[in-house]
Amino acid sequence: MRHAGKRTLAAVLVVAIVAGGVWVWMPVPRFVVGSVPIGVDEAILLTRRNDDTSRHWVELVAADGTLRWSAETTPVEVGEALGFTGAIAAGEQIILLGARQYPNPEVVVFALARSDGHRLWESTLPGTPPMGRAGRIGPMLVADAERVYVVDEIESDGRLHERLHTLSLATGAVSWERAALDGPPPLGHGVMVTPMKNDRLLASKPFESPAVELDPATGAITRRVPASRFLCQLPESWIGGNHDSVLSVPMDATQPIRTVELDAGESIPNEAPCGARGDDLILGVRTRTGEDFSTEGLAITRFDDATGQRRWTLPLGSPLFQDNAVLDGPLPRFLPIAVYGGDAAADSLGMTLLIVDLDAGTVVERVDVGEMYPTVLVTSGRAWVWWGGRAVLVEINPDTGRFGGATTYPGVYIGEPRLEDLRFGQLWVTGSGWARPQELPWDVIDLATGALVGANGGLVAREVPLSELGEGFANRGP
Repeated sequence: MRHAGKRTLAAVLVVAIVAGGVWVWMPVPRFVVGSVPIGVDEAILLTRRNDDTSRHWVELVAADGTLRWSAETTPVEVGEALGFTGAIAAGEQIILLGARQYPNPEVVVFALARSDGHRLWESTLPGTPPMGRAGRIGPMLVADAERVYVVDEIESDGRLHERLHTLSLATGAVSWERAALDGPPPLGHGVMVTPMKNDRLLASKPFESPAVELDPATGAITRRVPASRFLCQLPESWIGGNHDSVLSVPMDATQPIRTVELDAGESIPNEAPCGARGDDLILGVRTRTGEDFSTEGLAITRFDDATGQRRWTLPLGSPLFQDNAVLDGPLPRFLPIAVYGGDAAADSLGMTLLIVDLDAGTVVERVDVGEMYPTVLVTSGRAWVWWGGRAVLVEINPDTGRFGGATTYPGVYIGEPRLEDLRFGQLWVTGSGWARPQELPWDVIDLATGALVGANGGLVAREVPLSELGEGFANRGP
């Protein structure tokens, strides 16, 4: 019996030693808290390990699952905002904006080498960072060939205040700092920074507010733009709008600002779609008609950007645009537009999806999708529709404007894709749950073809009939 007891004790010790060794050598699970594509088949991942929210990593990964490098940034946590991440690629550098809370709260900007992740420089900005960055709307980092433009928040007097810094891309040295725009902020934050030609910088907001052109070397104001809010950017123009007109600011800062007056009763809602179709501007407007302008609806218009001439206006008969649209680059001929309610007179906030022919100014598809809220995606000259609740991507046929095939991606958890998720003609969607480093879950979709070009962590894709999306899609699709 003694020998049996010794054998049992030895067996227990062996099991414990083996288990301990396995525990030591097993990779620590990680979780993706942010992803930023920075090139074809390449993205920055922000990750944490286990439930430890005090340790943070930046990793460069390939679409096929290859981990190129991993760099711990603890105690600096890279910032997240409303749909934007404090991470960009600028040449051979990766620039990150974050906050260090201990031992003292600080705003930190630092650069890593794109080749291997080693630290190149770090700059600490004055002021106290907020514990969260939920007030920001808009990109936090923009770079040109010489400089990094940083839009961040600091906390003072119980309020969040935005400011704009300019740093040397080579060294991180701070060139200048200023309040992002003159005067108090409007209802919400969100400074947009646009590098222009002729060494100018345009600072604007997505809410009606004066915009200014700055000298990027000094921060001095070189020209003021009439009160307007940022709507979109065309290849050669920045487009802003106010209650009764559209402003076209040429990217060549030596050229004059052009103004297009809207028709009586027209205005531009915050969620209006906006983009370029050839040399023309496509813009959504709100209309008020009738003798007392009491009948309200929506319309899509097409303008010649150079002359302001209106080519056509298409009434949509709906009260409100949905703002879930990610428009990356020129608009295709057939553009999906989601509106609340199919009829302005109907007492319903159900969603209707329209496919508009931007060349002819007509509607080629109209589907009642109920309470499924789609996200319209445009890139590489094509349009797609993403249903986040079901992780389904639907093709819009670029030749006919009709609904094409549908693909589902089981296991992904992205709800509404951000502009950062759709870059270089690809959509990156990540999965939820903890995973070992080599199994961090994501799918990468080529939106020029709809093909799955990268996958990791066991995520898959499968074709589904459009009828699975609801009665409105019966007898539609290929």
